[in-house]
Amino acid sequence: RGLLEGVLERAVEQLRARGASGLSAWLGPSICGSCYEVPAAMREESAERIPAVAATTSWGTPALDLRAGARERLTALGVGVVEPSGAGPSCTLENERLSSHRRDPGSGRIVGLVWRSGPRGEDAA
Repeated sequence: RGLLEGVLERAVEQLRARGASGLSAWLGPSICGSCYEVPAAMREESAERIPAVAATTSWGTPALDLRAGARERLTALGVGVVEPSGAGPSCTLENERLSSHRRDPGSGRIVGLVWRSGPRGEDAA
């Protein structure tokens, strides 16, 4: 719900209001659009707000691609998007090394990080 209700927009707005510039976001592991099955009505309602989230599972049912939606919103806000590479599949349902609520409800945690760098790219405390 956070993505659809504007949490990224509000976060970027607040960061910029506090003087942040040159923002980049790292998109970590999440369930992919080929696995995140949802009711058709939810996909349609979600796609009305953020068209990029509309997806279909690998078995042909309605789905949401939240990574695509986040990437689209961040890019539209002028935020650079960084995605991990070389670590294997980043779908939390497909990769058993990653926590997945769908695969094992209640087993893992979600985390968000924000940091700022100094004027010359040095990390600031």
